[in-house]
Amino acid sequence: MLTENGQVAYTLAVGQLATVGGPGEGMHQFEATVDQAGGSRPWLFIRIPSPVSDALGSRTRMQVKGQVNGWSFESMLFVNPDDGHFQMLNQSLKKGTKAVAGSAVRVKFEPT
Repeated sequence: MLTENGQVAYTLAVGQLATVGGPGEGMHQFEATVDQAGGSRPWLFIRIPSPVSDALGSRTRMQVKGQVNGWSFESMLFVNPDDGHFQMLNQSLKKGTKAVAGSAVRVKFEPT
């Protein structure tokens, strides 16, 4: 499905939608579930959906800016070779978005 500005929209699962820009550019938007990892010092992260990760055109770390639940950020996307890109939630994002493991968030970002 195409959006009015020509971006491609993917339905990922019930209630999840990803809109991707062109390779390595454009605004990317999606809904995601916050995950947790890290054992005794847990940290929160968001998995970037495959269509969005693929559209970035790179399997390396990437500087991005955008919003999570309306809270602005500038951050780095990291890469898991088996899983694609992911974004760690720093203290500011956790506090501003009130995100906890298992919560749903709306994400939009673009490479800088």
